[in-house]
Amino acid sequence: MKQFVVLLLVSFSISSAQAISWNVTRYAWTDADEAEYSQFVQSIGLALESGVCDTAESCIKNAPGNFLKNAEDAGLAMHVDCADLPYALRSYFAMKKGLPFSYASEIVAAPAPAGEELKVRDIRYSSYGNLITARKSIVQSTSDFNAYWDRLIDIVASGMYRTHPIRQNGSLESDMYSTDIKSIKPGTNIYDPAGHVAVVYKIGSSGRIFFIDAHPDNSLTRGSYGQKFARSRPFAGAGFRNFRPIRVVDGRAKLAANEEIPNFSTVQYFGTNPAPEGQSWSKGLFILNGEALLYYDYVRAVMAGGRVTVDPILELTEMVDGLCLDAKDRVRSVKDAVKNGLSSKPHIGRLPYNIFGTDGEWESFSTPSRDARLKTSFKELHDNVEEWLRMYAEGSPRIVYAGANLKGDLRAAYDTMVGRCSLKFENTAGERVRFTLNDLVDNIWKLSFSPYHCPELRWGGIGGLSSSCSSGDKVKWYKAQAKLRNQIERTYEVRMNYSAEELLTGSGMSLGVSTPPEVDVRKLLN
Repeated sequence: MKQFVVLLLVSFSISSAQAISWNVTRYAWTDADEAEYSQFVQSIGLALESGVCDTAESCIKNAPGNFLKNAEDAGLAMHVDCADLPYALRSYFAMKKGLPFSYASEIVAAPAPAGEELKVRDIRYSSYGNLITARKSIVQSTSDFNAYWDRLIDIVASGMYRTHPIRQNGSLESDMYSTDIKSIKPGTNIYDPAGHVAVVYKIGSSGRIFFIDAHPDNSLTRGSYGQKFARSRPFAGAGFRNFRPIRVVDGRAKLAANEEIPNFSTVQYFGTNPAPEGQSWSKGLFILNGEALLYYDYVRAVMAGGRVTVDPILELTEMVDGLCLDAKDRVRSVKDAVKNGLSSKPHIGRLPYNIFGTDGEWESFSTPSRDARLKTSFKELHDNVEEWLRMYAEGSPRIVYAGANLKGDLRAAYDTMVGRCSLKFENTAGERVRFTLNDLVDNIWKLSFSPYHCPELRWGGIGGLSSSCSSGDKVKWYKAQAKLRNQIERTYEVRMNYSAEELLTGSGMSLGVSTPPEVDVRKLLN
């Protein structure tokens, strides 16, 4: 078997402006430590939610609820993207509490099943997951926490999350274990096999899971869990994972094995009632209180204490609020690309090999993955409303609604939430263009993900196009990318490095989707 070994690159750094000691004084993480870590992560998330900070660094330094901060934190200078965020929070906590820490430092692509060929272009999206082949640990005191993290910046990346929940032959224990759904809490990590990572910071009373996530532009954002976090084959490691407990034995870090962890579970992959042998893992059922639920409904119900009822008005309100947050995050992302001069540069002659998984300027300032998640959230709202109306019409006891006109009340709630969401961007002329979520959904398939396009094209023509945006090579590129804009599934192993001419005339015509799905909930509610 050919081995694909990588030392993964990230953008998490802590300056060495001030030496910060990491004094390891305790040699095992206890249940009390895990509970306190959960409280710490929640404090960071709530600080972001309240608007007092917008990056990992500013939230750690400035969060009123960060009970761990002190004067020495002035020496921290963090640039954190999505894969780094769990490790940044966990290591900071370990340093403050004098605890040991360990992380995977080398991975290889897992072998293909018998009779299949292993093809790995990017180990972050390996076809059969990855194996952990080396670790680095801190089990004794170090005089400079910053210098320690300077050695980490070439290692942590999303590929190390892409591991089977059950340890495979040839692999060390992964940094995180697959958790029982009922054990999800602030500090639990969420891995999207499309290459994104988030950290849970709050569980709502209705069972909705709220997370924080970081981006290549160093921003920290928040959202709620749903279908934008795709399920995938078990070897991809998708879903909810907690850090493994660590203890120091004979001077070495030892991570707890699955069988030593009471809340280890593979239910999120195989269901409460796994599929019969020989059938796909995805055929497993999720049964709660004798009723079969869809996976995402099952997660919500478990987090709500076993309730399987649905309050459509509350659900819609929370989902539209989440869409508003996603839209505002995109405003900042597009603004960042313009601020860094990308929209003034010529468009690259060919797309990256894959627009969803790359590096450099495209990774930092393009938005194909972010846009796909946004579109998926609009579609999830549309599909949920359609299902609630069907259930209500059939008299389902799961629907909690005491009014006389569910469709009308849903539309009123939707209009109210849209009215509360104020959005704006700055066009090429420097003018502010105000728009609503309705404007966004009307133009959702027109939003350009290319960082080299002008702001007007990035927003699908909302507010009109300036003359500099309406002709030339960049408009040709915009037209060439139409079918890719219609695609909400993120396909990481598909070749996409075509020119505009190839996309328009033949070679790349198999890419993307000709007709996008329906996502406008107003068509259901009018």
